[in-house]
Amino acid sequence: MKLSAVFLFFALQVSAANYGQQVLNLKAENISLPEVFQKIEKHSQYRFYYSNDILPATRFVSINVQNASLDEVMRKILEGSHLHWQQLPGNKVVVTGNVADSSSSGFPERIVTGVVKNNKGELLENVSVIIKGSSTGVITTANGRFSLNANTGDTLVFSLIGYQTQEIAVAGQENMEIILLPAENSLNEVIVVGYGTQKKSDVSAAITQVSGEVLENRPITNIGAGLQGVVPNLQITPQGGAPGQGSNFNIRGITSINGGGPLILVDGVVQDPNLVNPADVASVTVLKDGASAAIYGARAAYGVILITTKSGKKDQSPSINVSSSYGINDLTVRPKYVNSLTYINYMDSASINAGNGLYFSQRIRDGVTAYFNDPAHNPYVLYDPSIDKTGYYTYVGNTDWTDALYKSGSILQNNVSLSGGSKNTSYYMSYGNMRQNGFLASYNDYYQRHNINLNITSDVTKWLRLSGKIRYTYSFEDHPSGGTGGNSGLTATGGSLKGDLRPLMPVRHPDGNFAGQGNFTNPFAVGALGGHSQTKKNDLWATAAATITPIKDLKLDIDYTFNPYSDNTEFTSQLFRESCRRYL
Repeated sequence: MKLSAVFLFFALQVSAANYGQQVLNLKAENISLPEVFQKIEKHSQYRFYYSNDILPATRFVSINVQNASLDEVMRKILEGSHLHWQQLPGNKVVVTGNVADSSSSGFPERIVTGVVKNNKGELLENVSVIIKGSSTGVITTANGRFSLNANTGDTLVFSLIGYQTQEIAVAGQENMEIILLPAENSLNEVIVVGYGTQKKSDVSAAITQVSGEVLENRPITNIGAGLQGVVPNLQITPQGGAPGQGSNFNIRGITSINGGGPLILVDGVVQDPNLVNPADVASVTVLKDGASAAIYGARAAYGVILITTKSGKKDQSPSINVSSSYGINDLTVRPKYVNSLTYINYMDSASINAGNGLYFSQRIRDGVTAYFNDPAHNPYVLYDPSIDKTGYYTYVGNTDWTDALYKSGSILQNNVSLSGGSKNTSYYMSYGNMRQNGFLASYNDYYQRHNINLNITSDVTKWLRLSGKIRYTYSFEDHPSGGTGGNSGLTATGGSLKGDLRPLMPVRHPDGNFAGQGNFTNPFAVGALGGHSQTKKNDLWATAAATITPIKDLKLDIDYTFNPYSDNTEFTSQLFRESCRRYL
């Protein structure tokens, strides 16, 4: 969802009466929650701890209070959300998700907060804080803070690329201050750049590399979703909320009037990153400056993203890794749909202001008012043969279309891999499948992907290394077609809300048939009966490579990649009759 033309006005004054009892004067319109927290922190002794993942990015609040307590302010700005807050000793304020849900799921009650710095006292952002032995964790915010639930006996693992990983036992602590030290060998780390690798100490270009660990144990459908907020200056935009929709990548902002984006290579070849299994990724390198064009030419004008998949290690015993996860996802913000009584008042006012009379008759107004105030004992459609001589129903319902059209989605992921190696040979093989169920209530839309990966490398002689890679992806996605060639105004992946939806129209008539008459479309009926759009993709990548070292300091790399690809879409447009009349 894109928010545009948002008027922002903010005025804030916070005065401290005394430590632990502070008076807040706050006047704000259309501001985000992090902005409110930051301003309160700046002018008071309160310090907020929260995870960015739980704060709705599109939630804006308005508040106007004078000499208010923290409790009054927090209740007002969090009203109607799933968020909860708690004040801990030392004026620490912790904002969390739904407490009731976490407790019922068996999560521990203790809240552990803290701040992460480097040895220079600088606050560290995007530090991974994970409970050891589990997939539960958070990432530090811009001010280096974190907050999560943990047992007394748990151990927290703090990690950030370029710094030494630290393990700290909770041991009853509720507030931590962690100092991460630079990794001693960070300048000797090998990063992928161009057609080879370099030591970090030798790189002067604008290059950022992240490990594939940032993609592990996360409920994500593609690599783009896992890289959001991880790589500085890498902008990732989802193509949509429908199942199977990938991500668009941008490194340098506005490109050209014809569009454009970075060159994306997977193991040295151009490939759609949205088809790669995130569990198979070893590292992601982003080449940001113009120097990348010296290697890749004009195609690198907007930067380069290099994705390297995992491989085995020599002299390693066979290792099997199995993981499975299931997650429930929902719309971050559901648009608030106008109710029927407000709707008819708006329409009547607009008609009068345009120089016409009332838009709705008194009969409709009475019917809407009666059903709105007592839906259990009043009909949501009217029909009187002496009045409704055309046979059409008269709608007086109160339908919340966002509630009727959307439900919660889910993501199921399963991955298994085998890796290892002998003295001269290393191998890595994996299989992964992912199913994403969509948000539509009228149609079982979903996306399913299967990934098979095989990577073998062998040193035949001291001067010859042979390797082979096979990556196969099969994906299938199923969406409602949107009716007769899209004439309904709906598309397969474009959602279901339409501008002509009125709350007076129900989803179904009393006889059980779908509603819809005149020029007003029933998107629920179009989704359920209008046909389907199904896409199958088969993507096979087979690479054979040889590395020849005839003399010292001279290396010849030879590789060949074969890519058979097929993409088939079946689109059906099914005609159906809406029950638009009382008697057909």
